[in-house]
Amino acid sequence: MKPLKPDWVHLIKNQPNKGLNLVYNQFKNPFCNWVKTKGDFSSYDAADIFQSSVTILHQNITLGKVDSLECIKSYLFAIGKNKISEKLRANKKRIKLSNSLKNKPPYILNEDNVQHSDEEKMNSANNALEKLGDPCKTVIRLYYIEEYSLEEIAKIMGYKNKETVKTKKYKCINRLRKLIKEEKH
Repeated sequence: MKPLKPDWVHLIKNQPNKGLNLVYNQFKNPFCNWVKTKGDFSSYDAADIFQSSVTILHQNITLGKVDSLECIKSYLFAIGKNKISEKLRANKKRIKLSNSLKNKPPYILNEDNVQHSDEEKMNSANNALEKLGDPCKTVIRLYYIEEYSLEEIAKIMGYKNKETVKTKKYKCINRLRKLIKEEKH
C-alpha cells in the first residue's frame, strides 16, 4: 500500500513547524543538487535559493494564494526556477556594473594617481555606488550600465529634459568621486 501524501497546504497552515520540517527533509538535497546544475552555483547559493523558495512557499500558503497543491515539489521547484533567474540577472548586472565601471568612466576611479589593483578599484567603486543612494545611483546605473540616453533617462525618472539629467549626472559623478576617495582613506 502506497503511503498517503500529506495535504501540504493544510499541514503548513495549521502546523507550520512540522510542515516546513517535512519540506526541508524531503526536498532540500534534491533541490540544492538541481540548483547546482542550473548555473555556477555554490552549495551556499543553492541553500540560499532553497531557503528563499521555502519562505515564498510558506508566504503563499499562509496568505491564501495557494489553496491546494497537487505536487508540492513541482511548485517549490517552480519558485526555485524564478529565484535562479533573479540571481542570474543580478549576477549579470553585477558583472556589467563591474565591466562598465572598469571600461567606461575611468575618470571616476583614477582621480588621484595612486596605483590600486583593479579589484581594489572595483570594490571601492561598488561600495561608493551603494552609499551614493538614489537618485544618483539610478542615474549612473541607467547611463553607464544600461546605456540609456540622457533623453530616455529624463523620461524614466521624470526630469524636465536631457540637460537636467546631464547636470544631475555631473553632480552625482562628483559625489561618487568623493565617496571613492573616502573609501581609499
